[in-house]
Amino acid sequence: MTATTTVPEPPLIDMGETELPFGVGALIKSGNGLLGIVGAFVLLGLSFILCLN
Repeated sequence: MTATTTVPEPPLIDMGETELPFGVGALIKSGNGLLGIVGAFVLLGLSFILCLN
């Protein structure tokens, strides 16, 4: 049995020292806001489905 390995090439873009303009708290806050908006429409749709049956 013979195994062949190669050394991976370095990435074209170095993301090691990149800083994002937002933190984890902002990401969670925006995710919760989106969940609140989408959740309201889901509940509205369910109310129509349950009331029509």
